[in-house]
Amino acid sequence: MARSLVRYWEKWGGEEERAMREIVGAFNESQDRFFVEMEDAGDWSSSPDLPRFLSAQSSGNPPDIIGLEDHQIVDLAREGVLAPVRRSYGDVFLPEFERLGMAGGVVYGVPVSANVVTLYVNIGTLPAGRGGSFRVPSQVDDFDAFLRQ
Repeated sequence: MARSLVRYWEKWGGEEERAMREIVGAFNESQDRFFVEMEDAGDWSSSPDLPRFLSAQSSGNPPDIIGLEDHQIVDLAREGVLAPVRRSYGDVFLPEFERLGMAGGVVYGVPVSANVVTLYVNIGTLPAGRGGSFRVPSQVDDFDAFLRQ
């Protein structure tokens, strides 16, 4: 039986792109029903090339899957260019994380990563930092405990 082709446009470059290519390759090797073809679709900032996506959508030739940023999902869903995702993955995501792929209570995408790009701490504004020494905790649990003080 021939495999069904799945066209996947991904926005990431660099290490993230290599990691996604490994995931896609492992998926392709793990089964014989689908073959995912990953194509670069990012702009200079590793954001999806939305004009290209919208053009492909309007011409009737969109990708089957596209890597989006969570803040783009609501607008694209309202424009009618995203198809709802059948929720068949169980409870593998925290509700707050799952909501990143939702618009109007409907799932349009599933998260593949979450990160904090930058955390800036102005030590001078913290009570412990005024006139004394303060060290930003290096472990998440320690930082959470500090924030609860």
